Amino acid sequence: MINNLLKSRPYLLVSFWMIIGGILRVFKLGSKPPWTDEFATVFYSRGDDYSQISINTIISPAELLAPLKGYPIHNLKDVAALLIQQDNHPPLYFLIANLWQKLFPLEADNYISINSIRYLSVIFSIVGIFAIYWIAKKSFKSESIAQISAALMALSPFNIYLAQEARHYSLIILVAIASFGYCLHCINCLLEKKALSYFIIFGWLSINICGLLTHYFFALTLIAQAIAFIWLLYTHKILPNKSQSLRIVSVVIGVAFFSLIWITQVLPSSYGSAMTDWIRLDYSDWSEFFFPVGQFIYALATMIFVLPVKAPVVSIIIVSGILMVIFILKLFRFWQQGISHQINNPQYQPLIFFLTRFVVIAWGLFIILTYGFGYDITRGARYHFIYFPAIILLVAIGMSHFWQRNNSQFFQSQKIFVFFSKSGSQAIALILSLSFLGSLTVINNLAYQKPYQPTPIIQQIEKDAQPALILTYHKSIVQIGEMMAIAWERYRSSSPSDISFALIPYQDNPENYHPDFEQIIAKYPNQEFKLWTLNLQEDSTPKLCETPQKTRQAGYYGYVYHCNKKATT
Repeated sequence: MINNLLKSRPYLLVSFWMIIGGILRVFKLGSKPPWTDEFATVFYSRGDDYSQISINTIISPAELLAPLKGYPIHNLKDVAALLIQQDNHPPLYFLIANLWQKLFPLEADNYISINSIRYLSVIFSIVGIFAIYWIAKKSFKSESIAQISAALMALSPFNIYLAQEARHYSLIILVAIASFGYCLHCINCLLEKKALSYFIIFGWLSINICGLLTHYFFALTLIAQAIAFIWLLYTHKILPNKSQSLRIVSVVIGVAFFSLIWITQVLPSSYGSAMTDWIRLDYSDWSEFFFPVGQFIYALATMIFVLPVKAPVVSIIIVSGILMVIFILKLFRFWQQGISHQINNPQYQPLIFFLTRFVVIAWGLFIILTYGFGYDITRGARYHFIYFPAIILLVAIGMSHFWQRNNSQFFQSQKIFVFFSKSGSQAIALILSLSFLGSLTVINNLAYQKPYQPTPIIQQIEKDAQPALILTYHKSIVQIGEMMAIAWERYRSSSPSDISFALIPYQDNPENYHPDFEQIIAKYPNQEFKLWTLNLQEDSTPKLCETPQKTRQAGYYGYVYHCNKKATT
């Protein structure tokens, strides 16, 4: 039946992948609490900064969440100006999000719907499923490669993780797919001695500029594409004619000219200096030199498959890790067999050469940035969007070789797919089923968990049945987001708990927090309460408070004190 669909109704099958992908992306979309970066997306897309949040004073959850009330009041120009001056991201996605959130009704108490902004990512991600299908079909002229590409994109745990966040990564993946489409089309035109139309050149230039206006790391994609393209021309002795050369060079010059104008005339001189500290490599700690390797391999593996590596039981984590290693090694061998045959196809060989060299160059750029410049971009799995579409295409090319072939074994268990007559088709079905299992793992929060998990904090405060004062330091917007996540979880769960917050100016010496602690506690109206000091470096037991208990949840660590002002009266 699948084979008949491939031949007679291919768009029905790709529609199936889009529907499955859409269901997976919206399933439990609102069950995960928003985290710091998602709050930043909402703030900046509204044209608001964090200046409305009071520092060094007691504030209620309602006061902390007040900037999230109502529709955006700032125009697109204000949004762009704010991002350029205060954030590390280009404005395109945020401008779209500004318009998008006005299409949805407000939530209870007049709050903006964060889930509505997550839906924007879902839509971009679903469009990406069709985009990878279309590009694979047009570039390789193979329905099986196109359908497997769409299936892998729909089921990819990595892709679903990004699609369920109110962030710009689904958009930049879509743009990257389009950029690859133009590259592959250009290569085919050179091989077939066809002209590159002005329409194609304008689209190619426009999509690359859109990529730079969505995420600055897209520049790494362009650099890797350019090097791989030149490598292909040199190795295969492809000589563009004068017209082709001029039009390709015009795209390069256009992107370079735009980048130069943007850097010199738009961005402030202090741009990006403070908000990249979290990815700086600590050269004094030798163990940090090994972390990027593990982070890199994990992100790469999860593009196809993941198991519950964030399960609450250690034994499950260990078993999941072992099974993941076995699966990935088997998949690599399976893919290697397939790609070694596909590369002998004269039609595919130049395109495979380009994609493989692109991926290797992209990996090289990761190594240079991490170990050469000390910016460990492997810490953010999302940054692997740089080469993600190329991985999907390459895996699909290798797997497609086995479609409708016998004597192809991935695992013995593939025989359960009895509705496929060929063992190669059974192997592909098993791989896609395991990828589907990985997507469910992400959806159920057993992999790619949100960095901050405020739910246990709210539950503990409810259990204590006492007022709670939560203190943390304030160094950047990150700490505000951490507290907003707790306040939002209280609102989302309709918790009756009495919670207040205080953000204390950051001190290099933790002992210097004591005066601020005492001042805040003195102002707190409740006589008996729980004091939470979160994400501070060490125990700073205030007066009137008993010896603390340690607390640790994802994204939060610190101490919980029982305080009683009556004890001194």
